[in-house]
Amino acid sequence: MKKVFWHFLSNRWNSAITEYAVSCARATELLGSDVHFFPLQGSPAEKRLAGLLPLSGITHFGLSSLPKLMRVARDARPDVIFTYGGPETVIAGIIGRAVGSKVVRFRGEAMRSQSRVYALRQRLAMNTVDLVFAPSERLAGELKSLGTRTPVELVTLGCDTSRFKRPASLSLTKESRPKLVIFGRLDPIKGHSSMIHLMARVLKQWGDLPERPTLHIVGEPANVTVAALELETRKAGLRVGDDVMFHSVRVQDVAGLLASTTLGVVPSLGSEIICRVAEEFLLCGTPVAVSGAGSLSEVLFDSAGFCFGGISEDAAVAEFIKWIRRSFHESEEIKLARAFHARALFSLEAMADRLTTVIRSHFGQDFV
Repeated sequence: MKKVFWHFLSNRWNSAITEYAVSCARATELLGSDVHFFPLQGSPAEKRLAGLLPLSGITHFGLSSLPKLMRVARDARPDVIFTYGGPETVIAGIIGRAVGSKVVRFRGEAMRSQSRVYALRQRLAMNTVDLVFAPSERLAGELKSLGTRTPVELVTLGCDTSRFKRPASLSLTKESRPKLVIFGRLDPIKGHSSMIHLMARVLKQWGDLPERPTLHIVGEPANVTVAALELETRKAGLRVGDDVMFHSVRVQDVAGLLASTTLGVVPSLGSEIICRVAEEFLLCGTPVAVSGAGSLSEVLFDSAGFCFGGISEDAAVAEFIKWIRRSFHESEEIKLARAFHARALFSLEAMADRLTTVIRSHFGQDFV
């Protein structure tokens, strides 16, 4: 008999947490289970999964939603309920105790404090569930160090490789200049400004040599404007529209953009526990330069790129120049090999394999 897996998500934004929830739900479907997703009504998750998975939009994950969910749960008897935030974890816990469901909580945010009170609150919250998932080794270690009696397991985000892959058409084309790309919303925490100034150092070192690289900043404004970043570019002595180019429109062919990039750059100053963008670059065959914030360095494997956090600026400039030249002159076979390696680590299938191992380990062989 198929196992029944439910997913509760109260997140109202198209954030990394939503990305993980969507991927986890799709990965559990690959296990052959009967999956039902309960997103917040009108949320990006509901729109993204429409037509892909059975959905039931929830107006509010509070006690008022409990009677309806309880009635459905008594009929469906979910074996596991996956949750991605506090409000839905409370509801899932009540339902789980009533109908015998296991509750799995995903934790995708770094620890916000070192205080004992904060640690106690986190430990008590985790002790109410049967299993905790973390998307990185770093966060898994931090959660375990809190002393929770609930097991914590690493389950890395898996991406849809039907979307994020290297297009065959790229073997017929080549950019005239090396292209560095920062992809994602324009927000101070994402490190655009610091990368602009580092790019100035790279171009100064490059000088008049041929194949002068250019930096492309692609994303819609969030907490910083394009105008502000253009001003920062000029302050760094770089030319807008040549040394640094801005694209603030929504990208339709994301995989095409990532695959045609010489070097993907993730210069974030903080956060970055789930590391979606870095994974997507690698799945498209493009090496990455990562700041090392959060768990970014964990995406690196041999030939994947480099981390410029924690080294001198001179050393960082040298690494950028080395990898720009290396990637720009790589054969298509090398880029396809990188994408193949990334697929074994960061695909939905890889996530499903890890889920199988973890769920069987804690809940029994018959759960998958």
